[in-house]
Amino acid sequence: MKRQDRSRLGAWSAFKLWIQRSLAAGGWSQLMVPIILALVIWLLLTGLLAFLVRIGSVSPENLIPLKHSLDGENIWGISFFHLFSNGGQDLMVQGPGWLYVMVSNVLVALLTAVFTNFFDKAAINYLEGLSDYRVRNHVAILGFDSTSADLVRQMVSGAYGDDILLILTTYDIPDARAALEAVLSKKQMRKIILLKGDPSTPGGLARMQVADAREIHIIGDEAPSDALRDVHTMECLAGFADLIPAGSRRKPCYVMLEQRAAFAALQTSDLGGRLRDRFDFFPLNRYEMWAHRILICRSLDPDPAGFLPLEGTSGIGPDSPDYVHLVIEGMTPMGIALALEAAHLGHFPNFFSHRNCRTRISFIDKNVQAGKRRMEADFPGMFTLAHRRFVAAGDQPLDDAPWTLPSGTEHLGGDFLDFEWEFIQGDSSHPAVRQYLAKAASNPCARLTAAVCLEDAGEALASATGLPREVLDRAVQVLVYQREGGSVVEALQTSQEVRFRKIKAFGMAFRSFDLDLVNELVGTAGAFRKDSAGTAEEAVASKSEAARMWSNIYNASHIWTKLRSAGSVDGTIPDGMMDILAMTEHNRWNAEQLLLRFRPLTSGEQKAVLDAGEGFLAAKGRLKREQMAHLDICSWERLAEVDPEVVQYDYNFVEQI
Repeated sequence: MKRQDRSRLGAWSAFKLWIQRSLAAGGWSQLMVPIILALVIWLLLTGLLAFLVRIGSVSPENLIPLKHSLDGENIWGISFFHLFSNGGQDLMVQGPGWLYVMVSNVLVALLTAVFTNFFDKAAINYLEGLSDYRVRNHVAILGFDSTSADLVRQMVSGAYGDDILLILTTYDIPDARAALEAVLSKKQMRKIILLKGDPSTPGGLARMQVADAREIHIIGDEAPSDALRDVHTMECLAGFADLIPAGSRRKPCYVMLEQRAAFAALQTSDLGGRLRDRFDFFPLNRYEMWAHRILICRSLDPDPAGFLPLEGTSGIGPDSPDYVHLVIEGMTPMGIALALEAAHLGHFPNFFSHRNCRTRISFIDKNVQAGKRRMEADFPGMFTLAHRRFVAAGDQPLDDAPWTLPSGTEHLGGDFLDFEWEFIQGDSSHPAVRQYLAKAASNPCARLTAAVCLEDAGEALASATGLPREVLDRAVQVLVYQREGGSVVEALQTSQEVRFRKIKAFGMAFRSFDLDLVNELVGTAGAFRKDSAGTAEEAVASKSEAARMWSNIYNASHIWTKLRSAGSVDGTIPDGMMDILAMTEHNRWNAEQLLLRFRPLTSGEQKAVLDAGEGFLAAKGRLKREQMAHLDICSWERLAEVDPEVVQYDYNFVEQI
């Protein structure tokens, strides 16, 4: 960041903030303020006295009390004597000296009362976040919750170290300050200004001076429900638009949304005109961020530190008979986020030689039927194409349950999706479920990851440690959701119980906001532009800016999976792998579009587009725009028939690696 772009306080605001912080700090800092002010007053009065003596209005000798020896020319000594002693009240004072004594004593009495009240109120205003300050080029943070302290720590410890962070919240300000002081140094705390107010109201927003802010983060305050919190967050965002003049530079605006549905909707929908013209909008979701952090391994090291990718310590190559199996206990927001991330990432080149090697995503939950219906309603296009089954844990082995296969997809190239969904009603303690898990972990071709995503941390830990021995021994890793903290799981990893070594905690609320990950996502959003891959602009004009941005992010996230599948050790694509990786990329793209709520065309729609002649692109774009239906959601072979020009896109994306 250039020096002229750094945050800065106005001169009076900087002076006021220094006074308030000194008074609020107590001890010597609190004492220094009245001492300095007393000295300033003394200097002013002495200057006035010297001026009166200079113009002859007052004789120095008349200011000197009787029975006291002072040099009549020593104005500083005379002033000090009258102001900081008893003023010579016990002595006879000649001439106008009595007036100086009276004024000095009255001023001391009045100023003592006035400044005592002033000091107390100044300290209280600062401590309670009631004062306002003039600031420019600052980072505006709206809301404060359990993630905020760690977010601020990441900011001031990194690229935001020279910025002033202005935080507005309804949260108790002393508690917020205590949370920040627990993770920041005193020097870092000087960059933080806390204000008390409601971020969703015009009055609160006006205090944030967003027109002069460099960047905006809307975290949101705690609310009785996630839905209400997201409503307040969007009200806050809408209120900003009226405070930023039209034609101003667009400001980066990061918005944390609690509900997966709200986040997903904004992944494909551009904001309205006023908001779009004023912000570079980037929605975030804490569950999605954790899923990214866990499943996207940005390393080609066969034994990377931290979390492992779905395929484990080695890639799944074109001739491998292996497949990924992710088992999730708990259809909670965290569990669903992991499942959807796995659907984005679980695409491997061996599907084209081993059609049964589909990535399997299995949910286990006592109320899995309700969750299944919700997912089918959210992603209807995906569930018409995917293998899927529901089974209730009972006396029969779970593997005996039949699968529902797609039908009526001949015009799309047949059965082409390389991932499948399984919904098991029950819990991991049920004998039938335990038998199923043990068998799944024992399959030599399965790369199994188990994730316990129950909301109750104690219940989740008990379930994870109680998994069948085959899972604990052979799984790639066992993930356990620990919202409040992962110290217990960390202790298990270092214990002598070898069977617990693969258990890893994730989802801690205080570590939900990963600033490095956000910056990486923002960077990759612009790194894989379709026009840079040599594609026709008309072919993508019908897709929203938001959908293109997230398409780029998901594309970039799969790079490491492709490299491991290709056996790369240095980040380059080995010879002879380009074709199979391009085919794999199309499978990944199919999943991405379905998860962004696009659907394939019906046979009638497909025929109408193919018969459109010169209006082919217009017809294709109209269906994407109006129906969220995409011609190119089909098999690789069928794509070459219905839209041959876009086949090159998959090659271009792989070449960009």
